[in-house]
Amino acid sequence: MELLPSPQELDALHTQAIRICCRRVELKQLTEAEYKDVILGGLVDDLNLDIADELLPYEHKIADLFWWHSGPDWKLIQDKLARPLDKELGQRSEKVRVVTREVLSKILGKHLPF
Repeated sequence: MELLPSPQELDALHTQAIRICCRRVELKQLTEAEYKDVILGGLVDDLNLDIADELLPYEHKIADLFWWHSGPDWKLIQDKLARPLDKELGQRSEKVRVVTREVLSKILGKHLPF
């Protein structure tokens, strides 16, 4: 026969669960370096993207443009970069999708400065 926990044991379990669930978490703003090193890399991998050969010399400038376009806001990264890239490049598949000058111009809403 299994014994039920005592009220004191239940209180202890409840208190421990509250500490785990309600602990404070420090939120830090996404930095430009983290954005360029981690977020853009993850976005490229997740969306299965590659940059057109003609744009490779401008890779760092493109990262700057993306940062200025969406900044550290996760919602804007999704709304201004991820979704528009998906829309412009079509259905995700195993095949690598190439980001061209035209796609970048359309997503950013302006002509590229290079």
